[in-house]
Amino acid sequence: VCELTGRELTLDAALAEAEGKANPFPERIAIRDGGETACVDVKAIDWVDAAGDYMCVHADGDTKVLRGTMKRLERLLNPDIFVRVHRSAIVNRNRVKSMRPHRNGEYFLTLDCEAELKLSRKYKGNLERLVDRVYTTRLVAGLPRLVANPASLSLPRLSKGHSTRGEVQ
Repeated sequence: VCELTGRELTLDAALAEAEGKANPFPERIAIRDGGETACVDVKAIDWVDAAGDYMCVHADGDTKVLRGTMKRLERLLNPDIFVRVHRSAIVNRNRVKSMRPHRNGEYFLTLDCEAELKLSRKYKGNLERLVDRVYTTRLVAGLPRLVANPASLSLPRLSKGHSTRGEVQ
């Protein structure tokens, strides 16, 4: 059973919470749709985007609408898995397939479901949390150069007709 906070209502969960061993982040969240409440597994969430006072939770090829703020949802989700990439977007870092730089220090993220999201300059500091390793297309001794600190990654400015691609591994 999934309660409105998203926490499991099981004996094991209650005992773990009583012993102080409970996971501070929910495994499921409840999303109310009219008279029904759907429980969505947090692991299944690909990304979340804001639409006014509502958020669209994209999971398993389906979209559920949730009323609330991005800030509140960001605090609710595990920061080791979910990363804020834009004022109106949170992404599951495990779903990021590739990233490519855009002008002005922004990036476009391609998810494994082929959705494309923008990582804005304001959230560029979260780039490090998005990936374990970032490889650039610039070669050093014939091999891609591993960038140790992706947040400090400085790629050449793009001019019309040229592109530089970054790959996530």
